[in-house]
Amino acid sequence: MNLNQIYVNQILTAVRILTPYLKKIAEEKIIPFLKKRYYENVNKAVAKMLLRLAELGEKAINCEDTEKKARHKIGFKLGYEFVCTLEVLVNEAKKTLSVINDRLEDGESNV
Repeated sequence: MNLNQIYVNQILTAVRILTPYLKKIAEEKIIPFLKKRYYENVNKAVAKMLLRLAELGEKAINCEDTEKKARHKIGFKLGYEFVCTLEVLVNEAKKTLSVINDRLEDGESNV
C-alpha cells in the first residue's frame, strides 16, 4: 500500500467518525441559527419597506409641488396595492398552512 492510499484511508476513516457529530451540530446549531437569521432579515426588509411607503404617503400629503405630489401619490398607490396583494397571498397561505399545522398538532404522521 502506497503513502497516498494510506492518507486516503485515514481521511475516509476520519470522515466516517466525524459525520454523525457534524450532522448533529448542523441540525442543532447551524440550521436553527440560519433560520432565525433569515426570519430576522425578512422582518427587517418588510419593516423598512412599510416605513418607506408610509413616508412616501406623508410626502404625498404634505408636498406643495403639484407635480411631485402627483408622483408621490402614484408611487404610494402602487406600494399600497402591492401590500394589499401581499396580504391576500399571505392570508391564503396561512389558511393552507394552518390546516397542515393542525394535522401535525393532532399527531397525523402522513401529512
